[in-house]
Amino acid sequence: NFEKFIASKGKNRLHLNGQIKEIIIENNEAKGAVTLSGERFYADCVISAIPPKNLKNLLDASNAKNIAIHPFDYSPIISYYYWTDSEATNARISGLIGTQSQWLFNRRAIAESNSQNYPHHYTVTISNADELAKLSHEDIEKIIIDDLKLCGLMRDEKILHSRLIVDKRATVSLDFSNEEHRPQAAAAIKSLYIAGDWTSTKLPATIEGAAASGKKVAEILKKYF
Repeated sequence: NFEKFIASKGKNRLHLNGQIKEIIIENNEAKGAVTLSGERFYADCVISAIPPKNLKNLLDASNAKNIAIHPFDYSPIISYYYWTDSEATNARISGLIGTQSQWLFNRRAIAESNSQNYPHHYTVTISNADELAKLSHEDIEKIIIDDLKLCGLMRDEKILHSRLIVDKRATVSLDFSNEEHRPQAAAAIKSLYIAGDWTSTKLPATIEGAAASGKKVAEILKKYF
């Protein structure tokens, strides 16, 4: 696994469930990080892969005065997870047209499972859900089920269990007005690198943008090896 891979590359250790409260900055260079418990870790470089607001708070706590993080707005994403007693579709991914719901993922087809209690598992996702996110969970769930019925993706199936998640800060809202504020991978502070779908990738704030950002930072880090 990844932890063993890290350990195999020398005197390395993967630290989990530890919150960083401060970046150690000396002479405008990132030297390491301090955890909430007070542990101090020193390193050749520091990589941030957290949302802009979290990074701004961390930089403020680190007294980093020469780097500014733009106060981006956020766009909600709604995810509706539900389990049924019979199969609604054998397609791995279905795109919904003419509805507020956008995508249906067949989770059993994507990640195989032998669950007896919940044999069929699906997820509906809705991006850019600003207006829907203002509604009650009951109203949102009704809209999604109506959409599924309209598309023939819910007929006689019985919903055994469901869960609705409305993440109002799911992704950074990007457009031409704030494109110039997306930071480069190499920050104004030496040895500090910023990764994330909200950074300057020339892609939207999507998984593709996140992957491109991570690859860009990885290319820069080659100089440390």
